[in-house]
This record gives sequence, C-alpha cells and structure tokens, in this order.
Amino acid sequence: MRAGRGLPAALLVGALALAGCSHQPPTASGSSSGTPTASPSTATSSTATSSPATASPSASPSAAPTPRNYFPRSTTAAAALHVAALETSVARTAEEKAVVSAWMAYWQAATDAYYERSIVPALATTATGAARAAVDDNLADLRRSQQRGVGWSRDNVTSVTVSGDTATVRDCTVNYTFNVDADGDAVTNPVPYYDARGRLVKRDGRWYVTSASSAKLTKSCL
Repeated sequence: MRAGRGLPAALLVGALALAGCSHQPPTASGSSSGTPTASPSTATSSTATSSPATASPSASPSAAPTPRNYFPRSTTAAAALHVAALETSVARTAEEKAVVSAWMAYWQAATDAYYERSIVPALATTATGAARAAVDDNLADLRRSQQRGVGWSRDNVTSVTVSGDTATVRDCTVNYTFNVDADGDAVTNPVPYYDARGRLVKRDGRWYVTSASSAKLTKSCL
C-alpha cells in the first residue's frame, strides 16, 4: 500500500501500535500506504506499485530508470512514481508464493488507485471485505482533499502461513510514499517503515486480501 504500504496510513485497517520499525508522516486527509504501501520484486512473488505526484500520471521523469528499479529519496523524483514492489519473500511452496503474489497485487492496485484517485479494475480481483472498504474510504478522503498518493514502497514478506483456504502474511516495508496536492506539492512526509499484517481467503482458486493492518515505524523491522 501499502499511498501508505507503502501507502497512506488511512488505507490500512486496524493499525497496530507503533513499533520499533514504523514509518508515518501526518497526512492532511488522514491517509498514509498502502497501503498497502503500501510500495522490488523477487523471483518468488509478484510486485505492486506506488504513485506519481504530478497532476497527471504522465509526468514521470523521461530519463528515469524503469519505475520498478528506481527508488529515489527525493520528493520531487518520487512524486513521479506509484510503485509497490516486492523486494524479498520467505515463500517457498507454490501456494505460499500465490498468497504473496495476491498480497502484492492488492498493494499495487491500491497504490494505483490512490495515484489515479479512482477505482482500478485490479481491486475487484485482489481485495474484498475490510481490505476493499479501506481503499474505498481512503480514496474518498483523497478526493475530498484534492490530493493523490505518490511514491514507492519496497515490501519484504517475512512470514506467510497457509491453512486450507485462508492465509496470513507479515510484511516489513521500506516506505517512501506521501500525498501531494493538485499542484503536485508534497503535503505529507514519508513514513520510513511499516510492519504490515494481512489476512487472505481463497475463493474459486483465487486469493483475495480480506484485511490489512500496519504499524508505523522509525526503524526497520527486518
């Protein structure tokens, strides 16, 4: 997230208490990502993305490397991104990898939605229940404040447990997402790290994120 989860904090449901590894700036709209971001990809799972800060998505730097490999530490450059990327994962079995892939797909969809300030099709195939409601609520906040979520997050899945048609995930996220106003100026500060937790359910052969929560941290939880 995930623009908190590398996405805005408001995107995450049931935020955990602050821990040693948390990252969050105050946000004018009450959102932080994710969601999750809620924003590296590994050979074992899929990736997600974070969003640009300009009034139009096409304003990314023309000479910049591809977004998935480009993680600038300046608000000007990061504002051209909306990336939630998987950096590392402990997933080993095919089912664990499928869970992590779904988790990251959710954060990328949320990140894209916060950048576009509109529902993106991928949300219908990645989220349900509280996880989907959180994205909808955060989008409403962004629209009211005329802001958008931008930046990047690098996710590190440190735990994934599958039990039948349910699964849980823990994700230590390096974050550089924030909100920008209609002029593309930053209005929130990136939270350095998130300790994110998620629950997923499998329906008709597809994994969906049903809930996501995170703690904002100042030190890495890795």
